[in-house]
Amino acid sequence: MKEFLKKHIISILIFIFALVEAGYIYYITLECESLYKYNNEYIEQIDSLINVIEQRNDSIESKIDTITIELTKNKIEYKKELDIVSNYSIDSDMVFFSEYLSEFSR
Repeated sequence: MKEFLKKHIISILIFIFALVEAGYIYYITLECESLYKYNNEYIEQIDSLINVIEQRNDSIESKIDTITIELTKNKIEYKKELDIVSNYSIDSDMVFFSEYLSEFSR
């Protein structure tokens, strides 16, 4: 038996090393597959969160656009009314305010 071991010691060591290496490669492959699976799940979660953020951003942008249009309309109406009021004579202002005060005091 000792002579058999002496003759084949290198072959036995190579075989043991090959088994250890094969086990290590198998283990690494399993680890990579599980990491890949977890990474895909996280990527899908991140993608869905990005979609939600983009939808909210679009909603906010549309509200901003609507408010901007309304503000522009209000500004135009204000300028028209300001022009009208500023073009009144002082006499008409006095008549307006005196009528207003008389209605308010009733």
